[in-house]
Amino acid sequence: RGLYASNQTASGFEVHELQGGTSGVELAYRVVARRKDIPGPRLEKVKLPEPIKELIKPGVSTALPAHPEPADLRPVLEETPRPERDRR
Repeated sequence: RGLYASNQTASGFEVHELQGGTSGVELAYRVVARRKDIPGPRLEKVKLPEPIKELIKPGVSTALPAHPEPADLRPVLEETPRPERDRR
């Protein structure tokens, strides 16, 4: 099931349960907004470093899709050097 908001105005909204549900659970929400009277400074632009060529295996693409699946990450993770652990 689920919830949805309707009759949204500047002063409030109504919450309803989908599919005719009648559960008695509490609903909590948080309002997040930007203040109009205080301008938010923009972050400065940063130049990203070039990839280290020694760490990139020829023929292996380091580009990932926008929403990678776990199988998409496997070649990248396999080629990523792991730090040595101090075994005491």
